[in-house]
Amino acid sequence: MIQEIANAKKAVVHVGSYTCSWDYLAPIICVLRELDLDMSLWSFGEFIAGETIPMIERIRRMRTSTVTESSVPASLPKLLDLLQETRSFKCTLSSDKIYAVLGLASNEDKAMQPDYSLKPDELFKQFTIDHIVRNQSLEILYYCVTGGEKSTLNLPSWVPDWTRPCHHEPLYCKEYKSHASADTKLNFRFNDDQSTLFVQGRIVDTVGVVETIRMIPRNNKNSGWRHSGYISKPDTGGTVDNAGKSNPPTTQSQDTNPTIDESQHDKAVNGVGPQNEVVGKNKQNSSTEEDEEVKFFSTPDLFGSQHTQWINNYHENLRQWITNAMAIAFPDKQASPDAFEALWRAFICNQTIKRTVPPDSWRPLFSQFIINITSSEQEKAKKYEQYAREERNPYDLTENFKDFAGTKRNLDVQQYNYAYGSWCYNRRFFKSKSGRFGWAPDTVMPGDVVAVLNGLSIPLILRKVETGYEVVGDCYIHGLMDGEAVAGDWDEHEVCIV
Repeated sequence: MIQEIANAKKAVVHVGSYTCSWDYLAPIICVLRELDLDMSLWSFGEFIAGETIPMIERIRRMRTSTVTESSVPASLPKLLDLLQETRSFKCTLSSDKIYAVLGLASNEDKAMQPDYSLKPDELFKQFTIDHIVRNQSLEILYYCVTGGEKSTLNLPSWVPDWTRPCHHEPLYCKEYKSHASADTKLNFRFNDDQSTLFVQGRIVDTVGVVETIRMIPRNNKNSGWRHSGYISKPDTGGTVDNAGKSNPPTTQSQDTNPTIDESQHDKAVNGVGPQNEVVGKNKQNSSTEEDEEVKFFSTPDLFGSQHTQWINNYHENLRQWITNAMAIAFPDKQASPDAFEALWRAFICNQTIKRTVPPDSWRPLFSQFIINITSSEQEKAKKYEQYAREERNPYDLTENFKDFAGTKRNLDVQQYNYAYGSWCYNRRFFKSKSGRFGWAPDTVMPGDVVAVLNGLSIPLILRKVETGYEVVGDCYIHGLMDGEAVAGDWDEHEVCIV
């Protein structure tokens, strides 16, 4: 379906008896995603279309326009980017994960010709080897995912399985600026049967404690809103039990649920939420025709209680995992100036959305960021109520916006939040055994190691197995993203990846 829409001169979307032009639908989804206004759609399932529809629209515009505004020929996306953005979509033949989007990629990636005589395992492996050798780059390792859903393919961990979903986006795809390996040169080789990859690099740290309460993805239909890990008491220091044993994340849901406020739970179950309260009606207690009308400034709510419950649960989960992350960072509830500095910078991967190092003036914004997340709904409601009671010109929208959200502090907090959302989305917070803070794929476990491989600008999480290491995914680890590992005391050696 993706290639059909991308290549179509005119596309029409049919949903039951409803019909909508693609040119009308796509810009709406793009705006919702760009402004982060698509949360309501997540209550009905993982909203992967929020990323894919904008991607398809970009390709359509590139293919219909030969020249951009700067008079430079428009470039189609790289095949790796297409594979990453479409990996959550299904296809009848696993081989078509590559072949189906081959015609949409840039010319430099079209040397491959479809060959259905190859098994999907062989195709994915050969594609990876060809990419590494042709480009003399290991960037394809950033797209690897280990753990989570079991794959039907038999692949080395250094070969991306494009049939397996990846809930995070590699930092490399986001053009995150990093120089972890400094000016080291890539040095790799394969064994005789090309089942093992050997790379020169350094093992620089070990994952100590992992935050596992965070719900990844934001709406997992297999487990409702339950997290995929262990909930600890606030004073246990995160995901560590009383015996001091780390509790690794698991892909299966647990019986234990985070505790939510009973009043909020009752409202969620009964379908009483912000939308219903705005129009002054409780739809459970009234069934008049007026209640069934779509109110001004409201949206049609097909599953009101489901939507309201998910929103409440999502925010409660957000508060709980952020609180848990703070307990992991500072289990004794004491933070030195250096540790606090490392934490607030680590929470945005020490980079703004403009790819610059955040200034020291952003330090107090972290505290405000945490307060905004962990404050109760009652506390937030009081702020809104106070704002509503203040006298102002109701027709001056500029004045309203300026008073409520336009101060420099609030705008800076918003920029901090954007940076956090951009770099850390669907990643797990962890603390290494040496005390460094970082972000890793949701399948990371205590005992995994952080590796800086020669020629790779972003570190990788590796998992020790009997015959070597498996690739878990890319990571951020504070204090080792700008060549510190190369300049430090870590010995360079050959890392065996199976």
